[in-house]
Amino acid sequence: MSGNLNIFFYLGILSISVPLITGVIGFFTPQTILVLKKHANWLYVLFFLFNFLAQISMLFYGNWGLAYEERNIIHIINSFSLIIILLLVFLLVKIQLLYQRKLYKKKFSIDIAIFTSISLSTILYFYLLSLF
Repeated sequence: MSGNLNIFFYLGILSISVPLITGVIGFFTPQTILVLKKHANWLYVLFFLFNFLAQISMLFYGNWGLAYEERNIIHIINSFSLIIILLLVFLLVKIQLLYQRKLYKKKFSIDIAIFTSISLSTILYFYLLSLF
């Protein structure tokens, strides 16, 4: 991989790993979901920032002699991080609706929902990877 791409490649990896790590922590410790919910706006801003920087990398370095494989890696990183962000936003809205309607009884059910959405995102990621 070319030297100029390294920082954007690692930012893209970070945009994938941060939501995965927070989702797994939330699955094993139900109290974490309250912390995530409290600071969700800042977390999503960070995720979007990482994804935006990865997208910018394609604009600046996409035509500067990158190998075909490097462009595919960046496209996959962008797609996967955006899917995870959208799923987390959807889950946050769903959690908020459950709290407002007072239908929410068990924290564990929300943790399972987050873990399931991340698992589905991972399956989709490997499907996208197989296309290239």
